[in-house]
Amino acid sequence: MVQEGPAPDRSRQRLLHIDVAKGLGMLLVVYGHLVQANSPGESAWYATTRDIIYTFHMPFFLYLSGYVFFLTQAHLRLGKAWRSLVTSRADRLLVPFAFFGIVIILGKAAAAQFGEVHEGVGNVSTGLWRVLSNTPDNPNISIWYLLVLFIYSLVTPFLFTRFRGRMALLVGIALVVSMAAEYFMVTERFYLARLLRYYVFFAVGGWAWLHWDWCVTRFKRWWLPLTLLFAAAASQGPWHPFALLYCGLLSIPALHGAMLFPAAQRSRLLQIVGANSMAIYLMNTICIGVAKLIWLRLFPADGAWNAPFLSVLMLAGIIGPIVARAVIVRLPVVRRAGKYIA
Repeated sequence: MVQEGPAPDRSRQRLLHIDVAKGLGMLLVVYGHLVQANSPGESAWYATTRDIIYTFHMPFFLYLSGYVFFLTQAHLRLGKAWRSLVTSRADRLLVPFAFFGIVIILGKAAAAQFGEVHEGVGNVSTGLWRVLSNTPDNPNISIWYLLVLFIYSLVTPFLFTRFRGRMALLVGIALVVSMAAEYFMVTERFYLARLLRYYVFFAVGGWAWLHWDWCVTRFKRWWLPLTLLFAAAASQGPWHPFALLYCGLLSIPALHGAMLFPAAQRSRLLQIVGANSMAIYLMNTICIGVAKLIWLRLFPADGAWNAPFLSVLMLAGIIGPIVARAVIVRLPVVRRAGKYIA
């Protein structure tokens, strides 16, 4: 097996540029969840920016996940170490996916008694089937990343070994698979399309870690032209069949490159959001949903009220999970659950 890149003694180092990159990615995730299509408060300008963000924000997150996966040397874990990896990843990713899936289903069933709920569930059994099979009205689709990341974590050590550490070849094959999934419009049922489309970004993250000295030099040197190219591509929206692929790949040097500059690394907002990224990811839609129900019972969401409405939802999606996490880790009854949102 060929092992490339930085020495293992750096592999578990806390990297500030990754923390703030997670913070930036999570702000984009929350913004994309504020108002769904054809829901109250969906202004034209918000719909346009949301559609643009959806062409790259999750590819960027999967890239960061691949980077961290290789940083921690998890790609080398086979045999007994792989079995330990399965256990730890299931505990870290599958348990919160299942738990918060049930919470969201129960919450939407209850909230429907008080107002309009996007992707309502009708009843619990129907909601569970929609989550498992990933139907178009899956109420848990906002946290699909956890399930996909779990599967990527399990297969990557075998793929890395199979390709003898030649990450460029693995990235190339993942790219072809992603393009084929888009071209042939692979079904979204049981998360198949997402598994096939997004692995290339996870693999690129691994490649970037293994070649980080080469990447960081070029990210900084070519940041401005690459960012302008990314902005031009993303501004076209999701209408091209391969928009997710090329916008996602172009976002990597643009967004990660921006996080290498001192100004970004000094941002307290990005640091705080990055440190609370798991809690925000798991609970932002719940907090946004509660804030939306309260707002719509008191105020309109259109016209002059639209910007305040969206601002309140954004704050709820960020601050709500942070507060909830702080409370949970201090309550003896549910303290153990705190590790899943750390």
